[in-house]
Amino acid sequence: MKKDEAGTSERTMRKRYFGIFTKDGDTVDVRIPDAPTVVTYGTDITNAIDMAEDALAGIIVCGEEGKDYAASPSSYEEIAKKAQEGEIVLPVAPGREEFEVWTSGS
Repeated sequence: MKKDEAGTSERTMRKRYFGIFTKDGDTVDVRIPDAPTVVTYGTDITNAIDMAEDALAGIIVCGEEGKDYAASPSSYEEIAKKAQEGEIVLPVAPGREEFEVWTSGS
């Protein structure tokens, strides 16, 4: 994993959001409270995580709202308070390429 001059890893530098995942019949729904326009679903938990990461990356890179989304995303604990019984909270992070576009201001 790449590190900067201060020894901070790329993983540490990337912004991490948390999604709330809800089983709904044959799908797993995902919402990201810090990015309210990101609402998606998957056929299972793995697919739902992939879909959430893609949706988050798309809105950050392409959407005007992405520039305003949580300069400091909420902590796990803050998001967990918003989850209902039966929902789980998992990390969702845009990919490295999207992160670079986002932080470069392009």
